[in-house]
Amino acid sequence: MTPNRPNPPRPLNPHQQRHLYFGLAQVDKLLGDIEGILAAVNSRTLFPRYGDDLSVAQRKLLEGGLARLRASLAALLASQGMRPDRPRIEASGAIRTTLIFAEIAAEELGPASMRGYGDLGPEQAQEVEGVVAELRQRIAALLAELAPEPAAQLQARVAALAASPARAALALLEQVTRERGLLEFRAGLNLLASRMAAPAMEIAVFGRVSCGKSSLLNYLLGADILPTGATPITAVPTRVGYGPEPLLTAQLERQEKRFPLDQLAALASEQQNPDNRLGVTRLSVSYPSPRLRPGVIFVDTPGLGSIRSWGAIETLAYLPRCDMAILLVDAGSTLGGDEVELVRWLHQGGVPVQVVLSKADLVGAAEREQCVRFTREVLARETGESLPVRAVSVRRRDLADDWFEQEVLPLYAALQERFQAALDRRLAVLRDGVVAALRGDGAGGGAPDRAARPELERQLRLAEAEAEKTREVCRGLDGQLAESLGEVIAALAEGLLAAWQAAAGADLPAAGGEALGRAMVAQSRTGLEALHRLAETYRRTLRQAQQALPGLEREPSQDEFAARDLPMPEVGPLPLPLRPPGWAWRGESHARAHFRRQLEAHADAIAAALRRYGVPLQQRALAAQAEMARQFQARADLYRAALQRLSGALGPETHSGPELQRQLEQLQAWQPQQREQAREAGGPRP
Repeated sequence: MTPNRPNPPRPLNPHQQRHLYFGLAQVDKLLGDIEGILAAVNSRTLFPRYGDDLSVAQRKLLEGGLARLRASLAALLASQGMRPDRPRIEASGAIRTTLIFAEIAAEELGPASMRGYGDLGPEQAQEVEGVVAELRQRIAALLAELAPEPAAQLQARVAALAASPARAALALLEQVTRERGLLEFRAGLNLLASRMAAPAMEIAVFGRVSCGKSSLLNYLLGADILPTGATPITAVPTRVGYGPEPLLTAQLERQEKRFPLDQLAALASEQQNPDNRLGVTRLSVSYPSPRLRPGVIFVDTPGLGSIRSWGAIETLAYLPRCDMAILLVDAGSTLGGDEVELVRWLHQGGVPVQVVLSKADLVGAAEREQCVRFTREVLARETGESLPVRAVSVRRRDLADDWFEQEVLPLYAALQERFQAALDRRLAVLRDGVVAALRGDGAGGGAPDRAARPELERQLRLAEAEAEKTREVCRGLDGQLAESLGEVIAALAEGLLAAWQAAAGADLPAAGGEALGRAMVAQSRTGLEALHRLAETYRRTLRQAQQALPGLEREPSQDEFAARDLPMPEVGPLPLPLRPPGWAWRGESHARAHFRRQLEAHADAIAAALRRYGVPLQQRALAAQAEMARQFQARADLYRAALQRLSGALGPETHSGPELQRQLEQLQAWQPQQREQAREAGGPRP
C-alpha cells in the first residue's frame, strides 16, 4: 500500500506570477538601497549624505543578513520557475550618461552663470574658468576610458606595437595603471603609444617656387609623382611618406578623401585648382619607394615668399614642426634674404638645417665648387652657423646619388636613433612616476611645503583657463577674417598706393597680392599671438611645477609647445583688372580713393580669398591648440595627482602584496638603452 502523497501545489497563473515577480524585485531594490547606504558611508564624497554610526559588528551582521535575504528571494523565484531578467542597461552606458550630466553641471559653474549673483572681476572669472576647465578635463579622461571602440583602448594600442623591451615595459605600465586605478598616467601612456606606433619624423623641404623641390622629391620616390613646373596652391604643404601602396589623401575643408596619385596635380597646382577653389587644406602622398623609410615624412612646403615682411611671430608660425629642414637654393641664382632669414629662424627653433644647391648640372665643376663655397660663407657670416652645403642635380645622377648616400641615408639613421632615445627617456619618466605612486612616495622626490600647494594647483587651473580662451579665439578666426573685408580693402588700397608712388609702372596685381597677404596676417594675428601666449603659459606653469616637484618630470624645453603648423598666405598676383590713376590724379587722397573704388567693385573676389584662407587657418590653429593641450594635460595630470597624494586627498594608499612587488621589480628592471645620440639636442621629440 502506497502512502498518501500530498497533491502538488497548483502553479500561480501568469498574472499572479507577474505580481510576485515585481514584488520580489521591489524588495531586492530596497536591499540594494541599503547596500548603497553602506557603501556611501565608506565613500570619499565631499558632500556625505549619511553619517557613520554603525559599529563593525552591526555592519557585518547587516551584510550577512542581506546576503541571506537575497538567497531567500532567489529560492522563491526558482520555486515558480522564474529567473531575473537580464540587465537592460550596461554599466558603462549608465556611467557614461552620468558623466555627461556631470559635464553639463560643470559647464553651469562658468562665469556666465554667476552674473546674477554679482559681478566677477577678471581674475575671479579666470579662476572660475580654470575650475570648469579642470573638471571638464577630468571628466573627459574618465569618458575616454569608457570609449566603446576597442581599437581606441590603450590596451589594444599597446598590444599592436612591435615586440621590443620598450613595448614590454609600456605594456606593463598600461596593466599596472589600469589595475591600480592610476588614471593620471593614462594620457601620457596614450601619447607615447601613439608615437611608438607611428613614429613620424618630418623632414621639411623649403625653397622658392621653381627651385626644384618637386623634382628632387620625385627623385627620392623614384617616380614622377609630384607635379613639376606648376605653381603650387596657397599655403598647402604636401607630405610624402612610405606606404605599402600608392595613395593620395586630401583634406578638403572638413572632409578627408582618398584619390589616385595621378590626381595630385588637379588638387595641388594653381593651374588646375585656381585660388584653391576645392578648399584643399592638407595633402599626403604614400608611396612604396625603397628610398623612403617608414616613419620618415618629407614635407614639400609652398614656395618661400618675402619672409622678412611678415615678422618673427608669423614666420615661426608658418614653419612646420619638423625634425630636419632641407633648404633648396637654385645654383644659378644668388642666396636671397628670404633663405638666410629662414635658416636663422630654423636654428632659433632648434631645427637642424641642410642646404642643397639644386640644378647644379647647369654650371661647370669649378663654378659649382665656387657656388658651394660662397653659399657656405654667406650663411656663416649671416647666421653664425657652419652649415653643410651640397650641390645636386636630378639630371646628374652621380651628384644626386652621392648626396642621397652621404647625407640622407645617415640622416635616417641619426633621426631614428634620436627618436628612440627620446621615447626611451619619456618612458623612463612615466615608469619612475608610476613606481613612486605605487610606493606612496607622492611626488617621487622633493615636495612643496603645505602653503605652496594651493598656489601650484591654482596655476595649473589658470593654464587650463588660458587654453579655453585660446580655443575660443582659434574657433573664431575664420569669421574674424571674413568680417574684416573693409579693413582689408583699406590695407590693399594703401599697398597699391605705395607701389604706384614708388614706380609709375609698378606691377599692381603683384603688389596687390603682397598687400593682401600682409593684410591677412595682420587680421589673423590675434590667433597667432593667442597660441604663443598659451605656449608660454604652459612652459611657465610646468617649470613652476617641476621646480616644486622635481622628482616627477623634466623641465619643458623652449620649443616644446611651439605652434608651427599654421598656414601663411602666398596669394600671388591679384587676378583683378587694376588700373593706375591718370596723371591728373597724382594727389595721394585721390589716388587712394581710385584704388579703393576698384577694390570695392571686386569685393566678392577679395571676400572669397579671405574665406579660403580662413578655413585652413581656423582648422590648423585649433589642431595646434589641441596638440599643445594634450601634451600639457598629460604632464599636468601627474603633478595634480602628486599634489593630491601629498595632501591626502586621494585617501590612504592600498597598493601592496606580492603581485605589486613583482610588478615593481619588473618595472625597475627595464632601463633605457644607452644610445649615442641620447644626449644630443634638437632631435625628434615624442
